[in-house]
Amino acid sequence: MTAISNKGEQKGEQKRELTFRVWDTVGKQMSPEFSLFGEFTLIGGVHAWQHESGVPGDSLERLADLIEMQYCDEKYSDGTKVCEGDIYEYAYEYDSDYDGDIPIVKKTSGKGHVKSIYDVWQIKTAKSEGGTVKCIGNIYEHPELLHP
Repeated sequence: MTAISNKGEQKGEQKRELTFRVWDTVGKQMSPEFSLFGEFTLIGGVHAWQHESGVPGDSLERLADLIEMQYCDEKYSDGTKVCEGDIYEYAYEYDSDYDGDIPIVKKTSGKGHVKSIYDVWQIKTAKSEGGTVKCIGNIYEHPELLHP
């Protein structure tokens, strides 16, 4: 269970809003993004989503049926936030080597998916090279996008 606390923060330390979504493995539906703050727990966020959307069941009893995914600070080319479980496409050009003084430019493109909030190197690389990265789905609602 994830619990977030604002206690003991250092003076001048910047707070980052933690946002999540959950996949209901039984109901086969994705929650909208929700925030955790103060002592608010993931269970509280799930309970609020269940209440708002009419999803049945007790939050604690249903926890085993839910897969939590955290949003990270990185964004796609269109400005939307990157979240665990996202499937994305990328394309960019880069200088791979030099032939004398002339750079050899290579193009690359492909698909990937975000396994954790720390697994965004391909997204950062594509954007830093002036390329594009866009979310095309997620691994739960669109698993077929993982395979060619």
